[in-house]
Amino acid sequence: GTVVNVREDELRAALGERTMSYFGASYGTELGAAYAQLFPQRVGRFVLDGAIDPELGMRASSLQQAKGFQTALDAYAANCVQSSIGCFLGKDVAAVEQTIRTMLEQIAAHPLPAGDRMLTAGDAYYGISAALYNRGYWIVLSAGLRSALGGNGSILMQLADAYAERNADGSFKSNLLEAFTDITCLDNPYSIPYRQVPRQFAAFDKASPVFGRTFAWSLTMCDGFTPRSD
Repeated sequence: GTVVNVREDELRAALGERTMSYFGASYGTELGAAYAQLFPQRVGRFVLDGAIDPELGMRASSLQQAKGFQTALDAYAANCVQSSIGCFLGKDVAAVEQTIRTMLEQIAAHPLPAGDRMLTAGDAYYGISAALYNRGYWIVLSAGLRSALGGNGSILMQLADAYAERNADGSFKSNLLEAFTDITCLDNPYSIPYRQVPRQFAAFDKASPVFGRTFAWSLTMCDGFTPRSD
């Protein structure tokens, strides 16, 4: 189950609050649910946005996430197509998403210049994903995709950096990505060997034609990695 340290309740106590007020999004919903189970008498006002089912295994959770990102991309593509000036990515949702898939394949073969760095397919994936969390970022996503199709990966790289909390000087605001791996593998130390990933492609492609294989490869994340809790 999810690891919740008693220090989280010490934080509430140190603030002198009788109950905990809590906002959790995405994985934070699982932490909030775990806290509520451990300390039900301390639950105050809780908002859990985008709730994760803690009973799901790694594979089922990854399939669900792939489907969720695909739903968000479908909405972005539909909005682009319905624009009064037309969509630069294609005439319909299928065409828009094929353009993006082709672009990602091309970047995988030939990374794009992004200032003094190179935008890889992984960077492009994170850049697109970051912008799909919030409709307000769609205009930036469009700018990034238009720029990338023109051979410049700078905007998508900036979005990817925002996702990873990377500063312009190469330092990071937090250990977000390392913590994600540690926490995920502590909660559910499931993994499959790399050689078995292609067997997962059909199911993940069905969940998301654009993002599916990225999530299929994520099933290897905890392979050979054994985090330990103190």
